[in-house]
Amino acid sequence: MKSMIEEFEQVNLNDTVKQVKTPASNNLFRVRKENEASYLKQDKSSIFHSTTAKLLFLAKRGRPDILLAVSFLTTRVKRPDMDDWKKMMRVLGYLKETIDFELVISCKE
Repeated sequence: MKSMIEEFEQVNLNDTVKQVKTPASNNLFRVRKENEASYLKQDKSSIFHSTTAKLLFLAKRGRPDILLAVSFLTTRVKRPDMDDWKKMMRVLGYLKETIDFELVISCKE
């Protein structure tokens, strides 16, 4: 997880991952109309797709707390816009903030 964030920051020198307390904000499911959206260029769109796939793997294997936000991002990989990029950056920021969280599964009786 740490290497994924570091790799992302190396590739995207203009976008530093800022730590946040939650993986998504209240506007997670809001999508701009086509004529209002600022769509990502091909290179940034590829990075979005790749990072979303990595986040999905991580969410399914060990970080279910990001699964809702990542599930939404997976619906946006075909034609992501800048809002989707910011939402992905927020998930990365949450992971950076909570990098030491442990998944604890327990059962009583």
